[in-house]
Amino acid sequence: LLNPFALLTGVVSLSMLAMHGAAYLTMRTEGAIARRARNAAHICGMVFIAAFILAGVWQAFGVQGFRIVSTPDPGSAFSPLAKTVERAAGAWMATYAAHPWMWLAPALAVAGGLLTLLLASVGRGGAAFVFSAAALAGTILTAGFAMFPFVMPSSTFPNASLTVYDAVSSHRTLNIMFVAVVIFLPVVLLYTGWVYRVLRGKVTEKRILEETHSVY
Repeated sequence: LLNPFALLTGVVSLSMLAMHGAAYLTMRTEGAIARRARNAAHICGMVFIAAFILAGVWQAFGVQGFRIVSTPDPGSAFSPLAKTVERAAGAWMATYAAHPWMWLAPALAVAGGLLTLLLASVGRGGAAFVFSAAALAGTILTAGFAMFPFVMPSSTFPNASLTVYDAVSSHRTLNIMFVAVVIFLPVVLLYTGWVYRVLRGKVTEKRILEETHSVY
């Protein structure tokens, strides 16, 4: 897990999340803390963009990907070991070659990072937070599109890799979870919306002094 490419992806993840957190702080704070957050967003954003592009080039030309050679009918019940998987250079780019619209994901990641840098530097914390969230979505989709249909590739025994087809739950489980989501997701959304409404606005020294017994 500590090979150079894995460490680079760790840099991508860390700088991306630090940029997102710094963008949030620029939206919620003011004064010295907001200035420090803007600086952090700027530095982490530059590291994220550089590391993301480098990781993309590296995985395209220097990392072996996985591809399915043969597999049983995805609609049937079969063992994950029934398929045949091989490793090949550039295989992670196959979905992008087959579906060019997927390039929107890495473009969104880079554009979101650049706009976060720009908007954070001019004090537009809310907009910077929105575009940093877009950069997160683009980064995650980039990895998901590249790996599809693999969910968990196996480097020791490629045929044992899990895909979205052989890792899916049964129809009964999916139906039960669908009912649970229909019932509980609105509750979660209402609660989350209420929390954000209560915590809206900037966290200032004046607000903390005035709401000492309720703000924390």
